[in-house]
Amino acid sequence: MTPTAARAWTGDRRWAILWFALILASSLVTFDPKLYINGDNVEYINLAAQARSGDLWASPKYPPLFPILLILPQSIFGLALLPQKILVALLYAACAALLIMRSRRIFPVGWGEPIAWIAMTLIPVLEYGHYVMSEIPYLFFALIALEAWDRLPRRDLWTLLAAAAAAATFYTRSVGLSLWVALGISAALGARPAGRRLWVFAGASMAFFAPWLVRSLAGPANPYFRQLVQVNPFHPEWGILGFSGWLARIGENIRVYLAGEIPTDLLPVLFRWTYDPPELRYRFLPFAIGLVVLILLAIGLWRILRRREATGIYLLLYLAICLVWPSIWTGIRFLVPILPLLALAMFEGLLWILGVVRSRFPRRRSVAVALLLAWIALGFRNQSRMAGEVRSYPPDWDAYFRAAAWIGENAAPEELTVDRKPALLSYASGRRAITFPREEDPARMLRWMEERSIDYVLVAPIPYDDIIRYLIPAVQARQDRFEPVFEIEEPYTVVLRLTR
Repeated sequence: MTPTAARAWTGDRRWAILWFALILASSLVTFDPKLYINGDNVEYINLAAQARSGDLWASPKYPPLFPILLILPQSIFGLALLPQKILVALLYAACAALLIMRSRRIFPVGWGEPIAWIAMTLIPVLEYGHYVMSEIPYLFFALIALEAWDRLPRRDLWTLLAAAAAAATFYTRSVGLSLWVALGISAALGARPAGRRLWVFAGASMAFFAPWLVRSLAGPANPYFRQLVQVNPFHPEWGILGFSGWLARIGENIRVYLAGEIPTDLLPVLFRWTYDPPELRYRFLPFAIGLVVLILLAIGLWRILRRREATGIYLLLYLAICLVWPSIWTGIRFLVPILPLLALAMFEGLLWILGVVRSRFPRRRSVAVALLLAWIALGFRNQSRMAGEVRSYPPDWDAYFRAAAWIGENAAPEELTVDRKPALLSYASGRRAITFPREEDPARMLRWMEERSIDYVLVAPIPYDDIIRYLIPAVQARQDRFEPVFEIEEPYTVVLRLTR
């Protein structure tokens, strides 16, 4: 390497390190040390505790790899929340490094790093960058698999790594099957790999899939596959989707994902995050603006597919799964594992358009720089707002956790509480909890509580309509049986004791 080339390479490396440090800074200032409100995070924590006891695959619903990863912090710090969040944050940092590597290969010199910063600091990605949830671990394994796949012509080791990382996505989230299929299609198209390496990849993939197959045949079935075809998984009595039901579900998901979530999150004009009220959390960009973002994304995906890269096939398969998934779970959470890759595809479309018009638009580079700086400025603005809001829960959730603290201090260990989020309440209070059935008849709801010897009922103002539809009517119908023992006036929250 000549001295001039060495200096250029060193400067390029320093540029990448600078943007990597900026990604870590964004993660640090928006880090939320509190317990996430979803509930699945507590499920993962509990599954990790079971894995520590020897039951490595305790749930037919949740794949085992992420709980197994949580064994490390739990072995040292027990069930403490912060160390488990730090583990996810470290995986987020690894994702940032991998995405910078990928972005540097795709875009011109000097452009890849800031584009990677934009992709990794979109608010949904930042949020899940420290939650004890499986989205970021999944993204980590997916990026490793795609990176190894791109390097297959170089060494045989990359073939095994691609197969192992693709399997890891499947053992982290069931939707990882889309990545495996995408790599298979890419191989069938002749893009990667060839000859002996194709058989090595196929054989390794079959070996990695075998434990899942044995588990599925010998143990309980994964409920996700059953829930996929149900009208409403919360109401199995409503039956299986018919043809019109599938069309309605796909149409609704297209509206939410393609016309709403994807363009709104890729172009961060609006600040939205988990703790916003529903009317803010589900506000989207105007259709005309969102359509421009979708066109850029479509062009980028088209260019990736023309190169027969597995990434484009994977993104299309993943989005197809999102479109057929039950609409009651439609939301940004399911896009988080692919949102950084979608951002790279969108910018590839943008730069391609500016390249096409260069002969008629000589200032295209200035326009591209201005657009990139605008994206970065919007990102900084949103991160600043998030950093100011992570310090405390909004009033409804603050009331919920205050009620949980009261239950932890006053309920006996053997007493049982009914709540909409039983895993969350159990972790926050240290007491037993159970959810309620979606039962419209107050008399049957009360009988259900009596049969299970319920002691307390928590009625909280958290944003779930089934509290209003099922739990509150049951309480109001027999107020003589429910004694308030803890109340918060604003927003109104009450813990009721069920009298015998």
